[in-house]
Amino acid sequence: MYYNKFVNFFFTKPSFRTLLKIEFFVFFLTLSVRIYDLFLPYGWGILYAGSTSFWHITGENLLKYGYWDTLFTPILNTGLNQDPILYINHPSLLSVYLSIFYKLFGSSEVVTKLAALIA
Repeated sequence: MYYNKFVNFFFTKPSFRTLLKIEFFVFFLTLSVRIYDLFLPYGWGILYAGSTSFWHITGENLLKYGYWDTLFTPILNTGLNQDPILYINHPSLLSVYLSIFYKLFGSSEVVTKLAALIA
């Protein structure tokens, strides 16, 4: 008798309403974990560990120098006496994604972390 209840509970197709409840539960659980350090400065917080300032710089440099001039490549420094350091180790879509958010909402720490939260 108990075995049949177990099999029926785990191996039957759940209803749409049940799947929707599970999806909202997972979404709000994730949001509650990430919202904790949304307004902390760069380098603070549990989940970011300082990486947001790096992506902030690359996103702003894409806006400053243009997408076509940089060929969508993230640039780390743009000093007058230095050659620019191109960050080609990883795909550059995160920098493009952040630069679009900076264009829409302005450049700030909250926008950087909000873009990461939405992604």
